[in-house]
Amino acid sequence: MEANRKISHAVAVPKIWVAQLAISERTAQKIEHKHGVTPGEVRDAVCCVKGLNAWSEDHIDHGLRWFVRVAIRGGMHLVVLYPSPYDSDVFALGSCYPSEG
Repeated sequence: MEANRKISHAVAVPKIWVAQLAISERTAQKIEHKHGVTPGEVRDAVCCVKGLNAWSEDHIDHGLRWFVRVAIRGGMHLVVLYPSPYDSDVFALGSCYPSEG
């Protein structure tokens, strides 16, 4: 056996489909005032966009949430989505903020 042999694995990045995005008034105000992004810009970036690359986290306090990196006004943003317990393609917006990469 070769001790220095490297093994690489292909990792599939999950794709999600967001048919509907619920945005509370509080979250809308937060992303506009704190991060300079409008709810409409977030909807345009994630709703009904085929092949959104996403990753998930099951947080002990926040529960299951999905993260999607999207371009808004030429800059990259990280969108935090909470899935609906009733419909697999309906999400609630947790946040959206500028992100590098």
